[in-house]
Amino acid sequence: MEKSNFGDRVQALMDEMYNEWQKEENNNKGKWDILGGFSEAHQIAVIFGNFNYQVENGGIEQWIYNGYFHDDVEKFIEYLETGAKSDERCQTILGRIYTLDQYAKETGCDRDGYFHDPDDEDGESSFIGDNIDCNGFDSWYYEHCGNDDWWETVCGIIDKAEARAAVPDHPKDSVIAKIREDMSAKTGNAANTANKWDSPVDVVCQEDLTTFPTRRVARDFFFEGMCATDGAERDRYTAIFIGLVETDGKMVHDGETWEEDPCIRSVSRFKGDHIGDRQLLDEPTTYNGYVGGKDSVIAKIREAKAAAKSNPPAVRDKPQSKKSHEPEV
Repeated sequence: MEKSNFGDRVQALMDEMYNEWQKEENNNKGKWDILGGFSEAHQIAVIFGNFNYQVENGGIEQWIYNGYFHDDVEKFIEYLETGAKSDERCQTILGRIYTLDQYAKETGCDRDGYFHDPDDEDGESSFIGDNIDCNGFDSWYYEHCGNDDWWETVCGIIDKAEARAAVPDHPKDSVIAKIREDMSAKTGNAANTANKWDSPVDVVCQEDLTTFPTRRVARDFFFEGMCATDGAERDRYTAIFIGLVETDGKMVHDGETWEEDPCIRSVSRFKGDHIGDRQLLDEPTTYNGYVGGKDSVIAKIREAKAAAKSNPPAVRDKPQSKKSHEPEV
């Protein structure tokens, strides 16, 4: 495809969706009532296209104000994370969305952009854009995005979605079977250690690192996720599940099988039965770079364990049996 046609491709996908929405029988339906029935490629085009239109016409505040932050952010983050592996602009937008999302959660505005300010005597609501400086991001976006090169990146994300959709359902040709085949070839199916299932394991999913208390807990968690999802999300959970079952490494991730040091952008905790408390790193790093870092929680835990092994607690002397106080005969 010629470079000048990348933007046209995105527009064509958007037009197909919006033409369907404009039909009389769909007048009372919401955007996602319609968009949810279209392909992942259409969803990417509409989400990125709307974001571009809103930001270029009124800044990211307009995008929030018109409800796109509330309606699109989950999918937008998913697709931005796909593009962030190769494009710094996706990384920058993703960082801004993470900031907004964290702020929305802390203030309880539920992504609609408004929240009640307890310090306001009049009880008026405040708009998220009044409290986070968005002008710097808007200026950056005008300079770096919305051009042919940017739409080429967006079309690359669309290409990956269409490639996933094109995979036949036959087990021998499925994504799951291909991952299993690759992992089996790499490990020889010889991953059986005595304490494999009771040992902690690090899992990197969508560039977020979570340490599970045992491999068995992680296996059950991602198996349940596999059964409850579909599309790209199910592929990620499946890749991790197979990695947990068919390898015995200290780290398993959702990327290609040949990747041995995936990118890390955030760290979460596994609490009870879910992943939470996600904290963004100051800057992206690799898994090995993070684990080996002096400030890494994981590194500190392993250091403490190593110290404990090399310096076992002293064995206390056994109490001596009581001696008789009777004089010896």
